[in-house]
Amino acid sequence: MATTRFVNRDRELERLEDWWGDRNAQLALLWGRRRVGKTALIEHFARNKPVIYHTGTSRPLADELKALSRAVRTVAEPTFRDLATRPFVDWSDCLDTLAELAKKHPLLLVLDEFPELKSSASELESVLRAFWDRVRSKTMLRILLSGSAVRTMAAVQQRRAPLYGRFSLSLRLNPFDPGDAAKMLPRLKPAERALLWGVVGGIPLYLEWWDQSATVRRNIERLVCTPGGRLLTEGDYVLATEGGSSDLTRQVLYAVAAGSTKYNEIELPERQPK
Repeated sequence: MATTRFVNRDRELERLEDWWGDRNAQLALLWGRRRVGKTALIEHFARNKPVIYHTGTSRPLADELKALSRAVRTVAEPTFRDLATRPFVDWSDCLDTLAELAKKHPLLLVLDEFPELKSSASELESVLRAFWDRVRSKTMLRILLSGSAVRTMAAVQQRRAPLYGRFSLSLRLNPFDPGDAAKMLPRLKPAERALLWGVVGGIPLYLEWWDQSATVRRNIERLVCTPGGRLLTEGDYVLATEGGSSDLTRQVLYAVAAGSTKYNEIELPERQPK
């Protein structure tokens, strides 16, 4: 899980704790762009709770289920199903087993990078809906779906989506505002904190990367202007998350960065009518 120092997020933690405290089964969605601190928030929230944490990696379905079986073994009683020799065979098998495991006591299942899980099991949303409608009154399972692909996570909540209307909590995690970001920079003067927020925004991990003992120039040289700098490829990384790494997307962004602000200025020459 994340190693970024955890600050603030009090409101988000309060909402998650309220969600956890309900006696009935619960389904929640936590979403936001990459690097915004979702994993750190989940880690902080899940402390001292029985939790099964699984991150999707676009592996083949059988491999995803084997990895999840290993995670469940860490919280299941020794007399429970032998998941070492009988790993889950499909998502229905997995969910039904966890519902049984959570019949008497709350259990948190975190499915992180949910869009990656969907890529290896396109039917996952529909399976979740059928499972939820069938057993939510018979178990104390809490399922938290988390993801960084903002468009995909927003689509999960749309009216025609299989899970529409079934989330008791939908929490979008946004970057820190200047006041919250300042809490990660205790060694800087107020003017320096404001400048840094203007440079990297309120992304917690970017703030974590900033060396508070070095000058602004030295930090920018290290993070942006040096081959292999941590911020040098972040734009491509974020675009790839949203499926926007195509040449067309790059050209549009370059046009905006160069000062084009109107549609007819941004539109690519080869796409304009002759």
